[in-house]
Amino acid sequence: MSPSTPELNSSPASGLGLASYAGEELLDVWYPSPSLTREPQDVTGLGSAIALDPIREVRTQT
Repeated sequence: MSPSTPELNSSPASGLGLASYAGEELLDVWYPSPSLTREPQDVTGLGSAIALDPIREVRTQT
């Protein structure tokens, strides 16, 4: 391996995310604290972002 070639990391990765949906279509998922562990780390306050926006007809959920 040359000095400029990064090493491949094969450890597990996990994270809790906040998903945005329009109807049943997934728009985006945001992972505020992804980690290189088997179990995701708790994200304080993530649940408070769960909401429904009736004007845009978009919902967010974990």
